Amino acid sequence: MFDPANADDDGFVAQINIIPLVDVVLVLLIIFMVTTVFARDNLKLDLPQGSRAEQMHQPPVEITVSVDRQGAIYVNGRPTPLEHLQARIQDYVNTNKNTTLVLRGDTAVIYGDMLPVLDKISASGVKLTLALKPGGQVR
Repeated sequence: MFDPANADDDGFVAQINIIPLVDVVLVLLIIFMVTTVFARDNLKLDLPQGSRAEQMHQPPVEITVSVDRQGAIYVNGRPTPLEHLQARIQDYVNTNKNTTLVLRGDTAVIYGDMLPVLDKISASGVKLTLALKPGGQVR
């Protein structure tokens, strides 16, 4: 049996040190956890400006409905056809507390294209707020 106390300097003990490996894995896990939070709403929209955007200090939002330049609708980042919008919103509604829905629409979207989306949202009965870039003035 090998006794490290009586070993001479020429011999070495072959063992795997996994502590640095565990450190690297934990750092990678933390990075992935943090980046998934930011990847939730990755649609690039050009929001209209409004003075109300600076006044709103809301708690974290549960439901986000986005409409891009082409008129495609997304609920919490997932593509959703207009026919299924109300059902998808109801899937995300939390019955234990008040649910707020944030509507994000690109400035290039025509008002007439937003009306069916607004109709479906109002039919769902969820409290609605609009996403705006800060800095604009009301005319």
